[in-house]
Amino acid sequence: MNIAPIPSPLELEHYFFSEVMFQAFPPDKGSEQTPPRSVTTHSHTPVGQDGKFQVLLQVASGDEEKDTHPLYRFSLSCVGIFRWKDELPEAPGEREAFVERLIVTGLNILYSGARNMLHTIAGSGPHLPPYILPPLSFVAQAIPETRDRSKQG
Repeated sequence: MNIAPIPSPLELEHYFFSEVMFQAFPPDKGSEQTPPRSVTTHSHTPVGQDGKFQVLLQVASGDEEKDTHPLYRFSLSCVGIFRWKDELPEAPGEREAFVERLIVTGLNILYSGARNMLHTIAGSGPHLPPYILPPLSFVAQAIPETRDRSKQG
C-alpha cells in the first residue's frame, strides 16, 4: 500500500484546553486499584459561510464502582477552532453528510490532543506506566426518526 500525505483544506486555526482537572491517588495497600474508564461528550457550532466552526470535546473518567479504587480521576475539555478552506457541497443531504465528516475529523484531532495532554500529566504521577486514553473512533450515527403522533388517528 502506497500512502502519501497531502495538504488538507481543513485547517485547525487554534485549539486550547478550557478545563484540566487531574487527581492521582496513592497506592492503597490491600485493595486493587484500576485505571479509570473514560467517557466522552462533544458539541459543535454550525459551519459558517466562511467555513469556520468550533468543536468542544470533553473527556472524563467515568464513575467508579463502589468496590473499586481508581488510580486517577480526570476531566479535560478541549476546544478547537476549525475552518474548511474549500467550497462546501450545495445539495442539502450532501452538505449535512460532509459537515458530519468535518466534525468527526475535528473530534479525532482534539481526542489526540487530549490523549497527549493526559499522558503528559499522568507521566509525572505515582503510577507506572502512565495512563493513556484508549483508542476511539468517532463515527456519525443516524438519528432515529420520530413519528408525528398528531397525525395518528
